Amino acid sequence: MNELVMLQCMQDLAWYWFGKGLAVANLAYFSINLFGFLIPRFLPRAFERYFQEKGEIYTKSAEDKRSVVVNRTQLSEKKTD
Repeated sequence: MNELVMLQCMQDLAWYWFGKGLAVANLAYFSINLFGFLIPRFLPRAFERYFQEKGEIYTKSAEDKRSVVVNRTQLSEKKTD
């Protein structure tokens, strides 16, 4: 009976350390994925796309403002005629 209790205790201890080791392996895998792939490769492309789109939006806004100013001047010229 004492041997069964000791065997069960050893199995629990083995599963405990197996879980700890698995958690450490998962942390290592996640860290390598995050710092070795996602940040160096994905983040610069994401920022490039974001700022490119933002620049396009500002350019289109500026064009719209210019066209509004041109339209207003054309309307004021028509009114004076």
